[in-house]
Amino acid sequence: NFHIRRVAGQELSGGSYDLCFDAQGRLLVGDGNAVRRLNDNDNDGAYDGYEVIATGLGPRGPQGLLVWGDRLYAVGGDGLQLFEGYESGGPLVHRGRLGAKLNTGGDHDAHTIFRGADDHIYLMAGNGSGIRDRLHITESNSPGIFEREASVFRISPDGKKWECIASGGRNPPSLGMNYLGELFSFDSDMEWHVGLPWYRPVRLNHWTIGGDQGWQEVGAYPPYYIDNLPGILDVGRGSPNWGVFYEADLLPQKYRDAFLVCDYRWKRESNDQYSTSGRLIAFFMKRKGAGWTASMETLARPKPNARDANGKRISFALVDIAIAPDGSLYLSDHNQGIWRITCEPQTLNPLRGTLSSWERRATEARRLGQLGDIPGLLKFLADDDPFVRRRAAEELTRWPVPEARGPLIEALNDPERLVRYVAMCALAHHPISEWLDQALARPYPQTQMRALVVGMLRREQVPADKAQKTIRALLSQKLSVEDQLDLLRVIHLFPARNAGNFLLSDFPDADRNVRWEKIRLMGEFRIAEAFPLLLRELESETNHVTQFHIAQAIARLRQGWNTDQETRLLNWFLETQEGWFAQFSGKGVEFPAFWQTTLSEFAANHRDAFMRASNRIQLTSLMGNVLINSLGPAELTAMYKAENSPDVKKKIVKALKRIPGAEVPITESQAAPLRAEKSDEDIHKFILAAKGGDAQRGGKVYEALQCNSCHGGGVTPGREGRFFGPDLAGIGQRLTKTELADALVYPSKQVADRFKGVEIEFADATPLTGFITDQDAETITLADRDQVQRVPRSKIRAINPQSSSLMPSKLLNQLSEDELRDLLAFLADGR
Repeated sequence: NFHIRRVAGQELSGGSYDLCFDAQGRLLVGDGNAVRRLNDNDNDGAYDGYEVIATGLGPRGPQGLLVWGDRLYAVGGDGLQLFEGYESGGPLVHRGRLGAKLNTGGDHDAHTIFRGADDHIYLMAGNGSGIRDRLHITESNSPGIFEREASVFRISPDGKKWECIASGGRNPPSLGMNYLGELFSFDSDMEWHVGLPWYRPVRLNHWTIGGDQGWQEVGAYPPYYIDNLPGILDVGRGSPNWGVFYEADLLPQKYRDAFLVCDYRWKRESNDQYSTSGRLIAFFMKRKGAGWTASMETLARPKPNARDANGKRISFALVDIAIAPDGSLYLSDHNQGIWRITCEPQTLNPLRGTLSSWERRATEARRLGQLGDIPGLLKFLADDDPFVRRRAAEELTRWPVPEARGPLIEALNDPERLVRYVAMCALAHHPISEWLDQALARPYPQTQMRALVVGMLRREQVPADKAQKTIRALLSQKLSVEDQLDLLRVIHLFPARNAGNFLLSDFPDADRNVRWEKIRLMGEFRIAEAFPLLLRELESETNHVTQFHIAQAIARLRQGWNTDQETRLLNWFLETQEGWFAQFSGKGVEFPAFWQTTLSEFAANHRDAFMRASNRIQLTSLMGNVLINSLGPAELTAMYKAENSPDVKKKIVKALKRIPGAEVPITESQAAPLRAEKSDEDIHKFILAAKGGDAQRGGKVYEALQCNSCHGGGVTPGREGRFFGPDLAGIGQRLTKTELADALVYPSKQVADRFKGVEIEFADATPLTGFITDQDAETITLADRDQVQRVPRSKIRAINPQSSSLMPSKLLNQLSEDELRDLLAFLADGR
């Protein structure tokens, strides 16, 4: 009994980024720069016109819309914008930006907003929004002490008070609040990291107040870490967009309170190209202990090879969803416009019943938190129900009063892990000098470990003697698997001098996660005695991702082997020149960079054995890259003369260019006469006016410029490169011609945070620019588009974040007009 129809084409909806309904049931859409209000003049259920009611919200915005009485809030321009006069029927008045600046318009920038049940605005800011420390926080009692990565903000209606509710997501455009005021989002994976040991899939997150979801700039913390939250449902691959909780009664009863979320088209891991249609997902929440569990289903997706009336493939590239006053669903589609889903209910859906006892107490805990009723909250912190205890602990994040410290310390050993976690977040608002000794005196491992972690959450130094004394005592105890995992994380945060015996004892442990963490720390702490144990594990392991993990750890060790063991390890690494480690299809596009990082670490710590095996190294492989970058100028020059492969010759030339004073062979392309260089202004004008061109030839131009080495794609299989820049697939549809011309000619005009590299300065060498792929106390590993380099910290003068683009300037200025047309045709082609 479900029906779907298109109610507005792209010519009416524009970019179709964000949707919302006003109090009169009229539909508003973001068109990439402005807010349009759509009109159905003939009342046939389909829109036939629009009026622009707010502008200046580009590029690619607004990505959040909210009508609240006479006010229109929009996420666009330089942040959260306020317009007034909505109910007057006349032109809106722009009152300016609310709060500090936010990056908007990008895929990872500031996203959705909605009005919460507490009459505050809730904003989801992605990990490219420009958030850090307390930049946007105005309230001293903000539950999240610091904002980082993707964060949720709670904002007063006038925009003057900003709290960070929680942080640490990767990039969830969606944020939804259920009937109990609980926050959820559908969070992205990092598709570039598929196949790497730290990859975490797309997942549904429950955002506890004051919590952290664990995303780091490279990878994500494992879900079992003591200092972050696990997702409540792992989905696998996907491309999350906006979502909303369904609280109407048109759809069948099972969808009441379901979280309906748009899943955009997914990308292939290896070349960042779209490979699926989009879909609409329904998540069904079920209370579990102090939190939630979830299941899911696909509610809507196109039939295979579905096409519209013009023969255009329906990709169902869903961006946002809004619930109409009649309970039907409106979906914005990047390519098709606006869809409406409705159904014919067979039975009348009953209204939600009265809240249960635990739901009433949980709701009351939230109310007491808003009032600052500390005695009431402390009573609920001792409630029989873990959900109620967790809600009380959440509210105490806003009230760091002395009388809460003792009960919160007791809650660090609560039977429910989520209650323990939130109590830890609440204690992070109290200076550790006021309560740490009291907590460490408690006889419970969970209390002691979480007390140490609180200092890290506060960014306050825990006295080293107290941390080491506590860890020594814990190392001597017989611990549960959960406590062992938490202790391993604590040892990572507070390295203990005698941790080696703990890591080596009982290895390999029966529990997979304990084994995994011990392997990580054996490499991190460079424990020489671990070498034979790790070698045995590496040789017997059959799972390739786990092999990668073990290889990372053993490659870091600088001693601990005999000649036979070193030869066995060398042979294992040489075998990876073929097979799974050399086949990049189905893996994230950054897999080669991180595997080459491990190979470089191995070669540095086993240099003599590595060089003796040079005749067994394939120069076209990643190990070949490591060998080339390990040689001196004389060896490289001799290799260049003997080599026939053009690709290998290019690698050798690049290696020679990095050696001061080395003589670099003149290549054919260098010997060719240079074309006259056009000005940036001429190139910009040409792009705006250009038509025609051949996409296939343009792909060759794209590869000749080496665009594929940073952006992926191209027309030659196997040459997709690594992703150091934005995905260009579909760029011709996402950007206007002016925006595209700006991006190509003036690449530093607007650079998203996640694509800003670093520059490493030296006292006596040319600076290096790229992305950090690994670091420890002694070295930093930097990957650029050509190689991976390990740099001793002792030689580094400064590490400077780059505000400019890593894309070379004047890249197009020597192209002919035909080559420019072909290149633009290739970009417009979507590949």
